[in-house]
Amino acid sequence: MRAVGAKKKALAALALIAALALSACAPGSADAGKAADAATVGQAEAGAYPVTVKHALGEVTIDQEPQRIAVIGWTTPDIVVALGRVPVAVGKNSYGADDGGYFPWFRDGVKALQGQLPLALPSLERGEIDFEELLDTAPDLILATYSGITAEDYARLSSIAPTVAYPETPWATPLEDNIKLVGQALGVPERAGKLQASLNDTIAAAAKDHPEFQGVTFAYGTVPSDDGTVLFNGPTDTRVQLLEQLGMVLAPGIPELAKASGESSSFNVSLEEMSDLKPDLFVTNVENDAEWKKALTSSSIFANWGPVERGAVVVTSDHAQTMSLSSPSPLSIPWGLANFVEPLSDAIGKLK
Repeated sequence: MRAVGAKKKALAALALIAALALSACAPGSADAGKAADAATVGQAEAGAYPVTVKHALGEVTIDQEPQRIAVIGWTTPDIVVALGRVPVAVGKNSYGADDGGYFPWFRDGVKALQGQLPLALPSLERGEIDFEELLDTAPDLILATYSGITAEDYARLSSIAPTVAYPETPWATPLEDNIKLVGQALGVPERAGKLQASLNDTIAAAAKDHPEFQGVTFAYGTVPSDDGTVLFNGPTDTRVQLLEQLGMVLAPGIPELAKASGESSSFNVSLEEMSDLKPDLFVTNVENDAEWKKALTSSSIFANWGPVERGAVVVTSDHAQTMSLSSPSPLSIPWGLANFVEPLSDAIGKLK
């Protein structure tokens, strides 16, 4: 078993952020050397505005390049920064972040843009929005492209500033769709396409560097809960899709169990059903090392399950690392992969 714990510097992520920052700031005005201006002015591509953006709760026309962007929900703050802008307000992350509510890759991205960290507000992460608090930030664009806002929320938000909601389903916007949607709203659709291509190249390079990933079957899930069930991630889970992009294969039986449960993203099974699955590798996130040790001692079925028994397991106990791949973004994926591919490779080595 290889645990993912202490961080090494994610040089690939920093290089990507720096390249995007230079690309974003190059066309700027004479004031582009100033940190605030470099992050907020002169970004839009020619002919980008006005633009009408359609989404699940309606459509909105953005007449000109926004200067003060507020973001509600997850992932989208990273996309905004990756596209060369720094929001004025974002959600304060409650898991895996530092005391200020920022993820390390987000801090790196803002620093690369020579910007100042935005205001981090708990109500913008999820749950009930504090509209007065949001109003105080004076946004001229609100992005809620990966969020759970309701139609009522949308109406109130639209009275504050033009608002873009998710394209179809709350909390379920595919990353590629989110990048495209944010790029459209920010007036940089071409740059958004380049960002997606760069991200694809980063993942493809990791797969090329690790040919041992090809064809390895895996299961991604939790350790057994107190009621004797295990949660597995299904075909639509972002972590599962990332491992598949690296060349690995979701273990036979998992897609069928997901379909039978009616939940394609995650579902619960009994320990007996788990034992019928035969993945080469098991990947899991835990709160701490003690939780993993407890799982091994409290359930003989789990301890003797194929991948666990042979040690072909990757256990992530670092919360930031967990979030980097659980809520993936153009900034978090390079950062997370830099700390993930070697433990994966080591675990696959146990199959020999």
